[in-house]
Amino acid sequence: MKQHWQETLKQLLLGDNSYCHLATPISEQQSIAAYIKANQGTLMTEWIAREQDGNTTYWYILYYCRFHWICSISQLNPQRPVISDLSSFFPVANRLQRAIYDLTKIATQRSQDERPWLSHGHHKTGILNPHTASNRHASSHYHFHKVSGDGVHEVPVGPVHAGVIEPGHFRFSAVGERVLKLEERLGYTHKGIHQLLIGKTIPEASRLLARVSGDTTVAYSLAFALACEKQLGIHIDNNTAMLRTVLLERERLINHIGDIGAIINDTGFASLCSQFLILKETLVRENEMLIGHRYMMDSIIPTQSIDAWSESVVHKLLAQLGNTQSELTTLQIICARHYGLQDRLRTTGIVSQETALSLGLLGVAAKASGVSIDARVAEPYYDSSQNKFTPINTTAGDVAARVHVRFQEALQSIEIIKHLLTTQPKAALQPQAQAGPAPLTFSLSCVEGWRGPICVAVKLTPQQRIAWCHFHDPSWQNWLAIEYAVIDNIIADFPLINKSFNLSYSGQDC
Repeated sequence: MKQHWQETLKQLLLGDNSYCHLATPISEQQSIAAYIKANQGTLMTEWIAREQDGNTTYWYILYYCRFHWICSISQLNPQRPVISDLSSFFPVANRLQRAIYDLTKIATQRSQDERPWLSHGHHKTGILNPHTASNRHASSHYHFHKVSGDGVHEVPVGPVHAGVIEPGHFRFSAVGERVLKLEERLGYTHKGIHQLLIGKTIPEASRLLARVSGDTTVAYSLAFALACEKQLGIHIDNNTAMLRTVLLERERLINHIGDIGAIINDTGFASLCSQFLILKETLVRENEMLIGHRYMMDSIIPTQSIDAWSESVVHKLLAQLGNTQSELTTLQIICARHYGLQDRLRTTGIVSQETALSLGLLGVAAKASGVSIDARVAEPYYDSSQNKFTPINTTAGDVAARVHVRFQEALQSIEIIKHLLTTQPKAALQPQAQAGPAPLTFSLSCVEGWRGPICVAVKLTPQQRIAWCHFHDPSWQNWLAIEYAVIDNIIADFPLINKSFNLSYSGQDC
């Protein structure tokens, strides 16, 4: 059996398909994880899905390896469903597996960490498992790992924070101001979206997906739309595919500009921050003119076309992009030459390339540490815009590097949008080829959001309703990085380091 999956996996990696499915027994899942790790792959997400008969349950693990998305699938024993511990290969699996247990009461064999992750004692363990009669709740007391020694003290921060911010708890162990260890506790914003999706129509589900993490609404909507269209056999017209890409790159541009300003604000340079806020505000007002919503919510619906923009609208967009590009380039020079600012950013919150690879970081956090993982390379969802696409990469791994990646990606997004709006023909809408969903199949799509890859897996019923849907935010992986980035920094630099990642609480806890 082992030789069988190895040969199958080798053939999958050598093939042309971006997405590969591999059915395997649970006993081989750890060996597959070790093989993926040895081949410089990373675990993207894992989840449990129950079929409509209510008795058949599958464990899905999605990997990214050599520009392929590989989904390894195992059927669980109905009498004693358990999964294998993959956290020794991929650290994010620890939190994913703990979340799975909190919701389904499906345990992880030989797990070294049995603390709850999503559950804070407000609902029974295994609340989504119809076969469990247990009313046991997780303890409201959470055991943080202690650091002992002379002068070591703990500093709790959160879960309630100043200002408008989602809840998260951070437990620092420090000597004086120097941080020895940070441990996070999240899961305060769990909304049960995965369960809410079951039975919804595609348009209803699309509205829910668009609200998983409001600052990433386009990426979630696009990933869900692509997954649904794959399963339905629908090929969307070229104009819609192009405009979807434009919206996605605008979302990236807007968030990067806003983040750079927020990072600079945390260094105390409020006047410089205001220049970025003006740029961002101009762009979001333009969104409202284009879409009717400042953050482009519900702008992408599965199977629905987007009307072509008029030449006057395109001309106005290009003019505004030119202004944004010029101002952003000037601001980048100002930031690079401001020694006081660079003194705060450089060597602060370092995540080494070795750590980034070990943790399986994604998106901006990975690229700033010399790890280039970008879904736009693995699966260009609009080919003409990605023919010459090269991910941004730098190696310092500090706050300054994460700012640099944001600057470069923002400028890159402007070039992609300009290219799309000026070179693509205004072709008539192409007819959509449609076929019904195949039974017992599901589809996957991964889209490079501004934080990193957004992954969506969906299975539809014959009536085109949601049988189940799983989605994953890169914040799951990247929250781990902050625990390493703050080591040997001072507590006062935590807000700056945290903002340089700007991760989603809601996306990690949906």
